[in-house]
Formats: sequence, structure tokens, C-alpha cells
Amino acid sequence: MGRKTLFALAFDHSTTYYELESILLRAFNAAIDDLLIVDSDFKNQIIPQLLAAQTRVKQKEIERKGKQLCDELHKLNPRREDATKFEDKCIEILKYLFDNNTDLTLWEKQPTTDDGLHRFDLLCKIISSYQNNFWTELANDFHTRYVLFEFKNYTDPIKQGQIYTTEKYLFLTALRSACFIIARNGADDNAVKAAKGALKEAGKLIVILTAKDICEMLELKDKGDEPSTILINRIDEMLITLTR
Repeated sequence: MGRKTLFALAFDHSTTYYELESILLRAFNAAIDDLLIVDSDFKNQIIPQLLAAQTRVKQKEIERKGKQLCDELHKLNPRREDATKFEDKCIEILKYLFDNNTDLTLWEKQPTTDDGLHRFDLLCKIISSYQNNFWTELANDFHTRYVLFEFKNYTDPIKQGQIYTTEKYLFLTALRSACFIIARNGADDNAVKAAKGALKEAGKLIVILTAKDICEMLELKDKGDEPSTILINRIDEMLITLTR
């Protein structure tokens, strides 16, 4: 950063301006030349340039973060040996996508029910906030305070058995009626039917997301858009096609 730029930044702060001038006089033991004379036009020109440069740096950092997470997710092998790594990476991604102050909190890994029969991969608590339209609407529409996440690092699409198991975790009285299953390769037709059946018959929302969906959410986040758009679309697809 040039000396004239420093003077421009200190232009509106007389004490700082003259302290900077004094430092330069002592450092160079010479008078300050005319190049360091700053007027308001130069100040008004340089400050927006610095702010724009700072914004570009931040955008590059964000872009690298989202793309990096997507690449790391795809590098994991779809097998049992990488199941824990897949789960940990998905949790890292979710924490990046959804703010701990306005969206979700708690982030409790593998909690168990009182009877010890059921253990979830991840339990989060929804933060009701005007800053968070999607999660607040989800809480109101499905009468839930908590949301579950399950992670399936399978080579093939998940089957209806995984849906029936997940349905047992959901309990309306405990305000726990919504779950998102992140299945690397999605679900087969019978699993999709089972998820719709849980919603139709018991009011339990089970949304299936693929690794591709997750990467699309990361891309939206990188662009400054709302990643929950993907979740909204998946829920809409279920509700619109649901029959009696």
C-alpha cells in the first residue's frame, strides 16, 4: 500500500493524519513531497477501490471453501470403510451451509433415545428467527423443533428398509418430525414411495438428498444465494405429488 493511500485513509482523522506525517518525517528525515498531498477527490477514488479489492478477496475465499468441500466429499469412496469420513464431511458441510446463530444449533452427533433402541446420526435444533425463513417455516408447517440428519455412503441407491428405520426415529410428541437423509446415490423408487407414505400416514417428513444436491447447495452458498432453495424444491416435489 503506497504512502499516499495511507494518507487518504487517514484524511478524515486529523490526529492520525499528523501522526502519520510525523512518523514519515522521522523515518526519512526529509520533507514530505507533493505526491503525499491528499485531496478529497483522491480519497473518494481510492477508498472504493480498496473496498472492492477486499470484497474480491473474500469472494475468492468463499468460492474455494464451497468447491473444496464438494471435491472432498466426492473423493470419499462409497463403501463402509469411508462411512465415518462421509458422515463427518457431511456435518462439516451442513455447518458451513447453515449458520449456528440463525439456522440450526445443538449439532449433537449420534444421540440415543432413553430406551437405547434408537441412535441418530445427527440431531439439530431449529432456531426460530426472522433471518431464517426456511427453517422457521419447516418448524411451523411440520410442528417440529428438532431436525434429524442421516448419512448413507452407499454404492447403490438406498432402499425402503432405510426409510422404515428412519421413520422409527421420528416422534411427533417429542417435536421431532423431520429428517433429511443424505444418501450419496439417492434412493430407489420403493424408498421414495415409503418416504411419501410416512408423510401421508403419519405426518413425518423424510427428505432424501444426493451428493449432487449437496454440491448444488454449496454452489448456491458460494454465489451468495440461499442453499435451502434445494431443500424447498425437494419438499415441494413431495407435497405436490402426494395423493390421499
